[in-house]
Amino acid sequence: MALSGNFSGKTSNQFVKPTIYWSAVQNLLENYSDITVELRYSRTNTGYTTEGNFSGALYIDKGTDWEQKKTGSKSSFKVTYKSNSLAMSKTFRVNHSSNGSKSITLSATGAISGTSVESTTISQLITLDTIPRASSVGATDANIGATSMVVVTKKNPTYKHSVAYRFGALSGYIKADGTATDSEVIFSE
Repeated sequence: MALSGNFSGKTSNQFVKPTIYWSAVQNLLENYSDITVELRYSRTNTGYTTEGNFSGALYIDKGTDWEQKKTGSKSSFKVTYKSNSLAMSKTFRVNHSSNGSKSITLSATGAISGTSVESTTISQLITLDTIPRASSVGATDANIGATSMVVVTKKNPTYKHSVAYRFGALSGYIKADGTATDSEVIFSE
């Protein structure tokens, strides 16, 4: 799991290498990540320049029901030895699952007109850092004199909880056997 990274692919020219750089900014309250994706090119050999008009696309989860795509072009695009030339970039918003986890596939296509870079192949599955989710608490009706069941559903198995109550001027904590105490009781189950 990560919040940033990069990976390389290949083009139809063995000396021109594409790299995708990505970074994520997470929104903890709303359970999503904004992922900035950049497609860059470099030559792996010295003394040569690849130059022309670039056209291509960035994808998140290409071919799925909710595929996100950004197409782009750049005139007079130039790639030299270790130039790391930026072809295109885009920030995508990705919603995480209800438990805060998310894995996505980043990929791109691209070509540089008038050169031997006629295609780009680059793709990788990445797993984002899990966004911590709050546990949920539920209870049966708490009628006076009746038994009530309190259930805490943990979103993360490492979470620990305590159950507090307040009724008018009375307050305290609930123990595992259902009795009350003034001291906090922490449960791992």
